[in-house]
Amino acid sequence: MNQVNAHRLPNGKISGSGTIIGGVYDHISVSGSGVLDGDVEANSISISGSGTARGNVRAGDLKVSGSAKFERNLSGGHHKVSGSTRVLGQMYTDEVHVSGSMKVLGLLHSQEVHVSGSLSCQGLKTNRLEVSGSLHSKADLEAEEFRGKGSFRVEGLLNANHLDFAFGGGSYAKEIGGEYIRVIQWHGFGFNRLLSWFIDLLGFRKYSHLRADLIEGTVVELDHADVKVVRGTRVVIGPNCKIGLVEFTDSLLVDPSSEVSQRVQM
Repeated sequence: MNQVNAHRLPNGKISGSGTIIGGVYDHISVSGSGVLDGDVEANSISISGSGTARGNVRAGDLKVSGSAKFERNLSGGHHKVSGSTRVLGQMYTDEVHVSGSMKVLGLLHSQEVHVSGSLSCQGLKTNRLEVSGSLHSKADLEAEEFRGKGSFRVEGLLNANHLDFAFGGGSYAKEIGGEYIRVIQWHGFGFNRLLSWFIDLLGFRKYSHLRADLIEGTVVELDHADVKVVRGTRVVIGPNCKIGLVEFTDSLLVDPSSEVSQRVQM
């Protein structure tokens, strides 16, 4: 978002309870309980209390460390959420960081998305996606690059040119497609890895699997996965997988602990 000339713009501030009418602002600050009534455009908005926006909001920089509700569309540049945020419309940003909880009822479209908390959206389109928390997309997810660890649930197609993810809880996608696909179970490092081994030994994580109907890519590497069909040029099926059909072109490696019902070289 291009910065509007701040020398000619007013500021809006709520430190108790109040309302800011729609318009164009330099900076808006809500540290109490506030309402943005009407469409708002601002160079920056910060919400550390409780804020509700009743119109469309466009912000160059947005920081939410409290609770925010956007009843229509939200757009702008760099958005950072460390509190709780709900967007009832669509969301279009250059970059969004979520270390708290964020729910978008419409499509989330951003150049970069970083999640270390919890993100839920209707659908997601991005160039770069990094997750170290939980992600839920109720429709398709499209990303050039998707890296991280944690858990994801994609109820449509997860399409990523480069997918490298380590899941620590059950993860699901109806279909996964891309060039390089590597989805494995995460065991941590050092003490966390030892603790993870102990949890596996007790059998507490036997349901921590990746589930999908179809996974298709040039290079596919999986473990702890339950998948109906896997297609790829080079396929590696690691430990504790249950695969219905594997169709491969060049090579297929299967761990002895995994079950593949049918193998077909194309």
